[in-house]
Amino acid sequence: MDVRIIGIWGIGGIGKTTLASIVFQKYAYSHFDRHCFLKDIQEGADTYQLRKELLYQLVNDKNVVCTDTPAVGSGFIQDRLRYKKVFIFLDNLNGSKNKLKVLLAGYHFAIGSRIIVTTRDMQLLKTEKGEIFELTGLSDFDALKLFCSNAFGQPLPATGYESLSERIANYTKGNPLALEVLGCSLKSKDVKYWESALAKLKTSLDPDIQKVLRISFDGLDDKGSQGIFLDMACFFPGRVRRDVVESLLNRTEDSDEEIRIDALVDKSLVKESEEVLEMHDLLRQMGQGIVFDENKDSGKRSRLWNVKDVCHVLERNTA
Repeated sequence: MDVRIIGIWGIGGIGKTTLASIVFQKYAYSHFDRHCFLKDIQEGADTYQLRKELLYQLVNDKNVVCTDTPAVGSGFIQDRLRYKKVFIFLDNLNGSKNKLKVLLAGYHFAIGSRIIVTTRDMQLLKTEKGEIFELTGLSDFDALKLFCSNAFGQPLPATGYESLSERIANYTKGNPLALEVLGCSLKSKDVKYWESALAKLKTSLDPDIQKVLRISFDGLDDKGSQGIFLDMACFFPGRVRRDVVESLLNRTEDSDEEIRIDALVDKSLVKESEEVLEMHDLLRQMGQGIVFDENKDSGKRSRLWNVKDVCHVLERNTA
């Protein structure tokens, strides 16, 4: 089989790293001559430093790595890798669209080599020929099972917690990170505490979950794309036709909402199927939280969608 690049794409916390790590641990050491695992790559990480680390893990010789030339490569390194079947795992690769191309430029690996890349940005994967797989949430059954494992230490809800467990698991829409965070936070708590926590989740997202989800929002290239995301989070609940969104959000003649919506889809911030757009409930809550945090005074926020806030502003003329 030829050298294959496999991209795993999806929103934060959906399990991309976990899935790829299991595959790496199972096959990298027994089925390949060389292996490299670059874990949790920071978006601002220097691409050429990453390239050096990748090559060092593959050849295990710092002196040889120093002969590498970006985009061209090194004859010494190529001679070592040409006939080696390698397994490379690039975890959480985001940022510049040509980052993957730069990391791999100049070198060829033996037939049967595998390169797995996890990312929130589909455009980054499109710079190299490979297969792209979108990772979606867990089924309702598996979501409840994961939540209970963290909350009770067993796959089923404890007596008296059945309904609450199902409601919280459904709230996460199958996001493993959210299931684990919420399960751990509710462990050993009484029913009254659970009911209070569930009520709070309807208005504010858990900080640990928000931190992970917001990375994709902050990584958008321009304010226009961020603005469309916030508009959709605040004003478009549920599924909505793409042409309706483009028409309503087309602010000026020079606006190109089509490109900006494509950017949201590529960043896993919006899901598109047959010209219909939909936003994950956790992402929607994250977006609304961003607007809410703009100002304590609802009249000074960029967007109003809550009926109570709208009435308050109109009655007091505080906008």
